[in-house]
Amino acid sequence: MSRHAALVPMLALLVGGGLLTAAEGSSPSRGRPASSDGARTQGAGQGPRPSQGGERLRAPGGGAGRHDEDEPRVVALPSPPTATTTVLEFAGTVEVDRRDQIELVPAGADLVVRWMCEPGARLRAGEAVVAFGTSLAEEEARRRDLDLAAARAQQKRSLLDEDRRLEDLVDQRDLKRLALDAARARLERLKAGDAEKTAALASDLAAARERRRRGDLALERRRDLHRLGLASVLDVEAAAADADRLAGEEALADLRHRRAASGEQDAAEIARQELRVAELASELAEGGSLDRRLSAQRAQREGEARKSQAAVARAERAAQEATASAADHLPLAWLTIAAADGTPQARVCFRPGGLAPPAGWTVDDGAPAVAGRGWSRDLRAAAVQAGKGRDAAGDPRAGLLLVRGAAQYHHPLADGTWTVRLGYGDDRPWQGLLARVNGTVLVAANEQRVRAVAEAVVTVAGGEGLRLEVGDAWGKALRATCDGVARPQPWINVGNRSGRRSYPFAYLADQRKAQVRAVIHQDLAAWLRPPGPAEGDDLRARLAATTGLVTTPEGRALPVTVVGVDPTPLALEVGDVWNPNTSADPLDLVGRAVVLAPAPEQAALLPQGARVTCRVALAADPAVRPLPLHRAVRGDGRAAVLSGGVLAPVTGWRAGASFLLVDGPAPDAEAPLGLRLGDERAGALHAGTVVPGTAHEVSIPKSWGRIASMAGNGTRVGEGHLIVHLYNPSLDAERDRREEDKVRARQDFLRIVENTPFRYLDCGPLRNARTIERMTLLSDVTAAACPESKAGSPPRGRVHRLTSPRACPQASVPPSGLTASATGVPSCPGGPSPP
Repeated sequence: MSRHAALVPMLALLVGGGLLTAAEGSSPSRGRPASSDGARTQGAGQGPRPSQGGERLRAPGGGAGRHDEDEPRVVALPSPPTATTTVLEFAGTVEVDRRDQIELVPAGADLVVRWMCEPGARLRAGEAVVAFGTSLAEEEARRRDLDLAAARAQQKRSLLDEDRRLEDLVDQRDLKRLALDAARARLERLKAGDAEKTAALASDLAAARERRRRGDLALERRRDLHRLGLASVLDVEAAAADADRLAGEEALADLRHRRAASGEQDAAEIARQELRVAELASELAEGGSLDRRLSAQRAQREGEARKSQAAVARAERAAQEATASAADHLPLAWLTIAAADGTPQARVCFRPGGLAPPAGWTVDDGAPAVAGRGWSRDLRAAAVQAGKGRDAAGDPRAGLLLVRGAAQYHHPLADGTWTVRLGYGDDRPWQGLLARVNGTVLVAANEQRVRAVAEAVVTVAGGEGLRLEVGDAWGKALRATCDGVARPQPWINVGNRSGRRSYPFAYLADQRKAQVRAVIHQDLAAWLRPPGPAEGDDLRARLAATTGLVTTPEGRALPVTVVGVDPTPLALEVGDVWNPNTSADPLDLVGRAVVLAPAPEQAALLPQGARVTCRVALAADPAVRPLPLHRAVRGDGRAAVLSGGVLAPVTGWRAGASFLLVDGPAPDAEAPLGLRLGDERAGALHAGTVVPGTAHEVSIPKSWGRIASMAGNGTRVGEGHLIVHLYNPSLDAERDRREEDKVRARQDFLRIVENTPFRYLDCGPLRNARTIERMTLLSDVTAAACPESKAGSPPRGRVHRLTSPRACPQASVPPSGLTASATGVPSCPGGPSPP
């Protein structure tokens, strides 16, 4: 807990009167809160415990503020007029609940802070809170554009490769079909055996004979060249092989011709041809090998197309995000202008010039202004087609105009009041959306990824027409999305760089949700409750205030309403101090957080973070008599008033500077001050307030813990008396565990060295090793020089003997001769050294 800053309550010890009062936010004792003025009986609705026989109350404690007599002397003073209304006053802070504060997180990466507003600055919607430099983001955007171009080129190349493979397979299928038709025709001819076939075989035989004749001539030429030495033996052998092959083909063709001429069919040829037809038909059949290859190739092509399209989509998304990070954009879809009675005046849709406009709409493609209508600069390159699945011809949302940076759109319009509606946004996220119409903020968003419509009623005067202002001079900034108070983070400095997932750079508090938060004592918080009927017949609930007044530092008083009264932890780690799931007493904490809310239309008048004064008035009741606090004596859970010159017990409660008397005798017109003022009785007596001469602040240490007990509020204490007792279960358990570990380690050591012939001493921390070593080495000399010393006694020092001395089997020496090295390993003189 030491790493957390504790919310430490302060206690003020009033030495002059010996009065201890708990400041707002202090903690009671654990289990049952100890407090005076009837705090123990608040829940039961009973008064303090009465004294027996009208005995006088004694002041507990003593010390510097204690008198010589045991009983203080009561001096009667005229009491001030009794107020009929009890007013409680405390201080609070104006703040906006954290849940109602807007986190301003930079959506882009590689942005460098170059300006930020002052903490607590009151901003209007659209004004910059933090401005960024975009040099790094622009470089990233250019790199992402190159990656997008490369992804598109890779997509085109991969699809071309897949299409080429698919076309090759289709060509193979077509060739196979032609081959199948030719094989079937040949098979039919073989089976027919007609004259046409015989003529064809005769032609084949003639061709074979001509090829053989040419082969023989080539063989003779090679032999002649070989004899002349112009050809090698290998050339002659190759020519002879060709001649033999051609002779075989001639013999085969002659055999086929004779069979055809005699009407005999070639069965082997027919069988081979049938096998060829069957193979081709099998390949071309549905579900065949070629069909499977085509299906696989188509599937591969579709998969590659999806893969490349996904890569392109990722590149487009990254390029779009980088572009959005580099500058502020406003995607515009359409603009309509209508008169006060709803009559349409103009309908403009923003899209590229090539798209036809819907019926009744005018297209604006971002061209510069002509005749007072159009943009202040050329934005035609920013017009894109959008709206997937929409009818481009009939839907005004089918196009967008991405306006980057600052630009103005002018539209001629007569003076008067007009209703302007603007369709903006895109299916993709864009940052820094800002638009004003004739000075009225129409759109102010730091990031948006959906389409939306903004509407405003504007007044046109002076013949200026409609003026739509997009963006501002900052270029890239986090802006206020509504009127409020901006608070940049204290760790944000000029030059800081945003990342992909940045923490909020600033918070924007909507002043319309401002509230007053005060941490007060639980006894005071009991008199406050939210509006509504009181539960049951609880008198305190009926008296509790539900409304009040808040006074600002400027002196402005605003009515407020009590929203809630909740316990407040004493430290940042609620579970270590007060766990609502395990605490036996819900009043374990003294502090109560009171939240007061003004009317929404007046909340903006409260300055953010200012300290204000809160005043609430308790309700009047006939059964309750308000008394000034000094008219009642309180202590030890009891209360009494001076009635008939004697302190009589009464029932009541303390409420701020008043005491609410519920049951008891009527008080006298004298006030028991409880202080010895001396014997001076002369002169006029005036009512006053006793204040301490010296006050000492007693603070709880900044170490975390729980309150075991605490002196009650208003308890009189003496010097040296206990005010607050803290305890820490975790530290106590850790201390006990360490003691158990120490005992367990000593027992384990004794068990290990039980059978060793040495004497062991507990010499404390390791830093004592050198001193103990010197004392141990001189033990023999000390025993010899001092005959009166007891033999075998350990050397002088803060040591404890752990084991009894044992005899050394290697040498006959007294037990006092045992020594221990600096590392704690004992040695035996005259014997072998230990391992």
